[in-house]
Amino acid sequence: MIFVEEVEAGLTRIAAVYNSSMPTKVGPVRSARISDLEIMEQFGTPAFAFSGAQQKFLPLIDQANLVNASHGLNGKLYTRQTDKNAPHNLTVDLNALTNTLTGMSGAKDMGWTFSDVAATGGTQTTSFSAKWPASRVGAEWDATNNAWVVALDGTPASDAVTNQPLFAKNIIVQFVDQLADSGFQDKNGNKTPLIQTVGSGEAIVMRDGQRFEATWSRAMATDPTTYTVGATPYVFAPGQTWVLFVPKTYPVTFDPETSPTPGS
Repeated sequence: MIFVEEVEAGLTRIAAVYNSSMPTKVGPVRSARISDLEIMEQFGTPAFAFSGAQQKFLPLIDQANLVNASHGLNGKLYTRQTDKNAPHNLTVDLNALTNTLTGMSGAKDMGWTFSDVAATGGTQTTSFSAKWPASRVGAEWDATNNAWVVALDGTPASDAVTNQPLFAKNIIVQFVDQLADSGFQDKNGNKTPLIQTVGSGEAIVMRDGQRFEATWSRAMATDPTTYTVGATPYVFAPGQTWVLFVPKTYPVTFDPETSPTPGS
């Protein structure tokens, strides 16, 4: 699973969650954010790989229900790439890292249902775009590969090792409330937002070249997030799932038809 979350100055960061198969090269690994802790809590006791955090944020990481797998504590398993400049060149060997850690839980059963049977009854969708103040994430439907081709800031995303496109089987646009000031900020004074991922709201779920209006719900931080279309739990396509946390007032457009942003 891949989560997209807003950070300072309207930019976004990606939080990737791995289970079962641990790649030997993942990156660039960047610093932790306050929203990460609540996102991760639904998975049990995961290992949290990151590179640095604000000093006053470190105690919150220590108190969270996770295993600290940071660069600072596990430097020998992180590598600086020579073809990129810092801070965009740090990678981690997740396979080696997780083999050295103790206390991690297996991923909790989220209660989700998966099926290879193509979804029906949705609105045909060839592409979509979600915009933050200084970032954009979109995707186009690729019928040949039966998946969405993800684009970041207008550029198709690809695997840095294989150079193959990043294919998403499911994309969830989850409309959320967001606090503009979490009490943290970057070195330039830009406030760090706090995403409200516990609660309920509207969502758009996409698979098989279609989109469906849905609702999301998460009663407690330790609970999984459920997605419902009508009165029926959303059935996921097996494969990579992207979840975009989009504040309710931000623009999201779909082709061939534009849908209004909830709350606007």
